[in-house]
Order: sequence, then structure tokens, then C-alpha cells
Amino acid sequence: MNAHFNTATVDGFGAQAQPLGVRRWVDASGQPMDEYDLEQMGNGYKLVFCYQHACPGCHTHGFPDLVRLVEATRGFKNVRFAVVQTVFEEREDNTYEAMLEDQARYALPIPFGYDDADGEGSVLMQRYETRGTPWFILIDPQGTVLHNHFRIDVDKTVALLRRANVDPCL
Repeated sequence: MNAHFNTATVDGFGAQAQPLGVRRWVDASGQPMDEYDLEQMGNGYKLVFCYQHACPGCHTHGFPDLVRLVEATRGFKNVRFAVVQTVFEEREDNTYEAMLEDQARYALPIPFGYDDADGEGSVLMQRYETRGTPWFILIDPQGTVLHNHFRIDVDKTVALLRRANVDPCL
């Protein structure tokens, strides 16, 4: 299946997914969650969207693509999403409170995480060797990273997830 979805030779593609390492989460209604990571996302496909509040491209390209993905897969039983503000610069703008504002603004029915590891930078970015924001990570049910890149082809991703929703063996 990877041959059908290889979008780039970015670090992490084809590797086994690692725990996200994000310590602060809120649920879809903005309430704090005790714990959330890949394990809590279930056995299906997992799509993690990384962003920063102060990143213009995150709001003009990243979030619109994420909204399309979430809406197109609504009702799919084998797909889970998470959004993580991966702070690596402009800490005065990329705050936990700003993440809460973004969660309310986009009103997505998915958890949002805040990853700044006590001012030391994003754990998730280090583990997945991301190179900025916006960033999309897609993980298959076996825990293999299928996509790890700035951009994502929404139509191609939805087609893959639709096929997998019909045939969970994919």
C-alpha cells in the first residue's frame, strides 16, 4: 500500500510511529484531557496536523486542508485525528491560550494538543523530524508512517481512507 501513497522521501516515511510525546491536550469541547497519544487514537489510521498559531500558512493552507479531510471522512470508523501546536518559535504568540482560541475558531470535533516541553521546543517535532508548520503526519493501522510532510494531497488521502474504510485490511 505504501507505493500508492508515497508523497516524498521525508525523514520518517516508512518508519514505525513513535508516541507523540505531547503532554497538554483538550478534547473537542475544549476540556483538558488527562492523556492522549497514538494509543488513545485507536487501531485505525491516524492523521496528526501540526501547526503554530502565528504561522500564516497554517491558517491559509493547513487548517483548510485539515477541515476538508475531517469533513470528507466524517463517519469513517477507522480514522482518528489530532491537532498539535508544535511550538518552536515566537513563544509569545504560540501560547496554550492561542491554541484554545484556534480550537474554538475551527470548531473541529477532535483533540488539540500543545507541545512546548517546558519552553524547550516540541517533542513531536524532534521525534518525527518535522521541519516547520503546517505539517501533516499520516500513520496506518500497523503503526507505519505513510506521510510526514508540509503538504498533503487531500483528495489522494481521502481516497486512501475511503478504500480502507470499505476494506479494513488495507
